[in-house]
Amino acid sequence: MKHIDFSVHIGQPELELFPHIICFGIRNINLSLRNSPRHCNPGIEIALSMDGFFDWIVENIHYRILPSEAIIMLPWQAHGGENDVRNIGCLGTLIIKPEAIQENGLFHLGKWSFLSSEDEKLIGAILTANTMPAVGPVPELIQMFLSIHREIIRKELGFQFRINSLILEILLVIARKINACDLLKGKKPELINVDFSGSNKVKDLLGNIETDYGTLNKKIKKLTGVTTKQYLTDKQIKNAVRLLKNSDYSITQIAHESGFYSSQHFATVFKKYTTFTPAEYRRNIISRQK
Repeated sequence: MKHIDFSVHIGQPELELFPHIICFGIRNINLSLRNSPRHCNPGIEIALSMDGFFDWIVENIHYRILPSEAIIMLPWQAHGGENDVRNIGCLGTLIIKPEAIQENGLFHLGKWSFLSSEDEKLIGAILTANTMPAVGPVPELIQMFLSIHREIIRKELGFQFRINSLILEILLVIARKINACDLLKGKKPELINVDFSGSNKVKDLLGNIETDYGTLNKKIKKLTGVTTKQYLTDKQIKNAVRLLKNSDYSITQIAHESGFYSSQHFATVFKKYTTFTPAEYRRNIISRQK
C-alpha cells in the first residue's frame, strides 16, 4: 500500500467542522516505535488493518486482525495492543463520539447524521449486543478510509457532507457485517468450526454440510460479502496464526493442519494476508517474548 502517515485529532483545524470525530488516522506502524497501552475511549473506535496484521486485547480477550479486517471498541471496553504493543503494518483508525451510546442499546449519533432514527436504533442494538469485536474481511473499508483522508486533505466542494457520508457508510457496513456473521452462525454452525486438517479443497472442507456448493456460495456471499473460498481461506490463516503462536509444530505440520497442500503454498498465501512468511512471523513472536 502507498505510504501514508497521517493523523488528526479533535481540536485541530482539520476537524473544526467535525466535532463528532475524536481522531482519524492512517499510520504506518513500526513495532519498535509504536506503543498502545490498555485504555478506553469516550467514543466508538474502529481500527482497520489496511496492511499487515495487528494483535489487540479487548476486555482481556485476544483478537487478531488481518488485512481488510477491523476491530470495533465501544466506550466501556478497555482495549490496547497485545503486550501493550501493536504489530507492524498500516493501520487505519477512526474514533467518533455519538451524542449518546449506552450498553442497553441507546444510540444517537447527533445532528450531523442523516440516518433515520430507526436505522440509528438498529445500528446501536447491533453494536452493543455484538460479542465479537473483530469484524471482517471487509475490503471496502480500506477505500472508505482512503477517501476520508483524501477529503480532509483536499477540502473540495462538499467535503463536509462527503466525510459525514463516509462515516455513516462505515458504520452501516460494519453493522451489516456483524449481523451477517450472526446469521451465518445460526444457519451454518459447521462453517464456524471447520476441521482443516489434511484438506485443501473447499468441497472437502464442506463435505459435512448438506448443501450443494453453488447454493452455499450464494448464501455466504450474500451474508458476508465474500466467497466461500475467501471465507474459508481467512479461517485457514487464523488457524495457522494460532498454531504458529501457540504450538511447536513445524511450518510443514502447520500447513497440513491448516489445509494447505504444501508448505510453499502456505507461505505464499500467508504472506499475501499478513506481509510476513510463516517463519518470519514466528521469529517475530519469539523475539517479542525474549
